[in-house]
Amino acid sequence: MAAGDALLAPAVTRRLIAEFARGLSNAEIAQALHVTMATAKAHVGRLLAKLAARDRAQLVMVAYETGLV
Repeated sequence: MAAGDALLAPAVTRRLIAEFARGLSNAEIAQALHVTMATAKAHVGRLLAKLAARDRAQLVMVAYETGLV
């Protein structure tokens, strides 16, 4: 854990953000990643918090700016 937060594996982060760039819902992301919807929602929340993003659109911007997608 880092600063009290669970770490997300870089591969999971890349896949999750790539799914955001497609405009998928939490349910669709969960299906694509073969996880529960609760897990997908939790990962989305962690990414928002870790990147200090106010919404999913900002996460997509970060993904493009950093070359994740």
